[in-house]
Amino acid sequence: MTKSNHNHNQSNDSQESHISSSVFRGQQSTDDSGINVDEDIPDNNHHKRSQQKPILRQTPSTTSQTNNSITFSPKRVGTGGEHQHHHQRSSNYQIPPSIEYKTSTIKQHYYPEGAWGWVVVLCVMIFYIITFGLQLSYAVFHYYLLRQPFGNGKHMFGVIIGCLSTSVTLFLSPVVISVCRRKSVRLIAILGGLITALGCLFASFATQMHQIFISYGIIVGVGVSMIRETAVIMIGQYFKKRREFVEVFVISSSGIGIAFMPQAVTYFISSKNWRFGFQAMALISLISFILSVLYRPVSLYHPQRRAILHLKNLQKRSRIKAKKDLKQKEVIQKQCSSSSSHLGTSLDKPPYLDFSVLKSRTVQILICGTCISSIGTTAPLLLLMPQQGLNDSNNNNNNNNNIVHTYNSLILYLGIGMILGTIANGILIVNNSVKCMIARQYLCQGSCFMMSAILVIFAAVLDGDNKFGDYVLFVWTYGFFYGGYRYSLKMFIYQKVKARNFNTAWSCIQFCQSIPTAIGVPITAILNNQFGDRSGYYLSSLCIALGSLLLFLIDAHQKRVANNKRKIGSVCSTDMGTDTLDSID
Repeated sequence: MTKSNHNHNQSNDSQESHISSSVFRGQQSTDDSGINVDEDIPDNNHHKRSQQKPILRQTPSTTSQTNNSITFSPKRVGTGGEHQHHHQRSSNYQIPPSIEYKTSTIKQHYYPEGAWGWVVVLCVMIFYIITFGLQLSYAVFHYYLLRQPFGNGKHMFGVIIGCLSTSVTLFLSPVVISVCRRKSVRLIAILGGLITALGCLFASFATQMHQIFISYGIIVGVGVSMIRETAVIMIGQYFKKRREFVEVFVISSSGIGIAFMPQAVTYFISSKNWRFGFQAMALISLISFILSVLYRPVSLYHPQRRAILHLKNLQKRSRIKAKKDLKQKEVIQKQCSSSSSHLGTSLDKPPYLDFSVLKSRTVQILICGTCISSIGTTAPLLLLMPQQGLNDSNNNNNNNNNIVHTYNSLILYLGIGMILGTIANGILIVNNSVKCMIARQYLCQGSCFMMSAILVIFAAVLDGDNKFGDYVLFVWTYGFFYGGYRYSLKMFIYQKVKARNFNTAWSCIQFCQSIPTAIGVPITAILNNQFGDRSGYYLSSLCIALGSLLLFLIDAHQKRVANNKRKIGSVCSTDMGTDTLDSID
């Protein structure tokens, strides 16, 4: 027994001597968990040292790296020269470049380029089918409303209602974009679907034309604006590199709505009456109210989502703490607290209105050109049914069913032409091959020139007997180039501005198109009624041509900027040359 105790004491003495020698040399022993732990040094002051609390310190040698953050494990440090030794080691530690890259990507916007984005694209296509079809199928309602007791003889008032809905949608575009900068995009889209459905429902109970003016012209226009602009924002959040490819499907869906929605409206009206047609459109508009729930935030698919949520929680706690401090100091420093709270909110949230993109000279020229062109581009779409219907009813050649059937055939061809024109321009822009590379600006201008020429031919050359073949040729060609114009214009703006500024630039351009649309369509209708069946299309053709010619100023501006850069570069090179010669002398 005494011999075993003696051996045990010798082994303990050898372990203590080994630990003391390792600590003296600055070495560390490691436990089973992989954390470096410095053992207590056995000496005469062992009891005093055991009473002292160990000093916790973060050492870079024991870092554990996760996917989203870096955590440091605690370490007990001794005293004296050992503490200075570890301080020198920690000061020389550097964060690896891969970790710095991961932490820097938290501030960058993440584009999934797919995933749930394809579901969003499908929802946006359905929204465009509903909204464009709803606004351009008003011609069918217009035809039946003129034959009601409260709408008899109010042709111009009905035309104003039709163009007002489109104008309100374009006019509120910057407002919706500004609200979406601070509020939930999904919530605004849901409200837009609900407002659109309620507007159609209110119109079904109308007994006077001014009631349809308010319900369809204003309320439906507000709801459609909220649906479309939120769709543009969601597409921009999910796609950047594939944006041109995705927009082909989105803009083509508007042609689908123009082609097939009037057919559905005619079926509902013919089955019962025009009130049932508005009620059916209200029910269809509820689809956008339901599908808006599928707008999921893109931050859910961010690779560092956990780190972002952690930072948001820290910001939330700091805000709560700041509010408590402000309440305590409110009595003493009321003015300072109000200004600081305003400052804090302005730093945390983006401003409602941000029109810095309008400083670009290219965007200013685009706004002026599209503003003039919009006087004539929308008029043929909205006046096709009233013009054809009035002429046929005055001549008493066909009954009401034949007139509506004729219009449905024409609007069907117009929608299919828009689809084909969008796809054709999309192929040219997306492929962008060296063999066939056409600038987006020239595609936009070429489409405008062709629309202008087609309107002149339709108004002057074609026979004035309202033959169906003439109208078919007109709607096919005009729809083809109108679809190409809308797609190339949108992608040209996307090319000229940054992706984060595209929503603001696009909303400003739509805002500038609202007032010309509200003015151009009634003026064209008045000219058609006063001076001939299609005399107003001369004005439309002239405005479209002027707007396309104005876009050539973009080339002049780019040349001027390039010349200024060359002059500055030449001046700098000459100055450098003179400096070198002076130094040599």
